[in-house]
Amino acid sequence: MMKTMIQVTSHANTRMAQRGIRMSELLFCLDVGETYHRTGAVFYVITDKCLSKTKAYSSALDIKKLQGLTAIIKNDNGVPYVATVYKNREAVRQIRKKCKTNLKNV
Repeated sequence: MMKTMIQVTSHANTRMAQRGIRMSELLFCLDVGETYHRTGAVFYVITDKCLSKTKAYSSALDIKKLQGLTAIIKNDNGVPYVATVYKNREAVRQIRKKCKTNLKNV
C-alpha cells in the first residue's frame, strides 16, 4: 500500500479525532493490518496475529491499544482514500459476514 498516495476524507479525520486515533496509528494499520476485500472496499484490520508479528513497533506505539483498529479504503477513479476509521475487537467476524461485492453497483 502506497501510504503517501492515500487521501484521508474529512469524515475520516473527524472520526479519528472523535475516537482518539492518531495518523501514525492509521499508517501502522495500513502497513501491517490484515486485508479483507468486501462490498467494493478494502478493510485493513489490526488483529492479535498482526500484533504478535510486529514487536519492532512496540516502542513507538501502544500496541495493546491498537487491537481491532479498522480502516476502510475505497477507490475514486483509481485514487484510494480512507473512508472511515474505527476500533472494534470483533471487526474481523463482522467483515467476513459482508457480501464480497457491492450490491449497489449491480
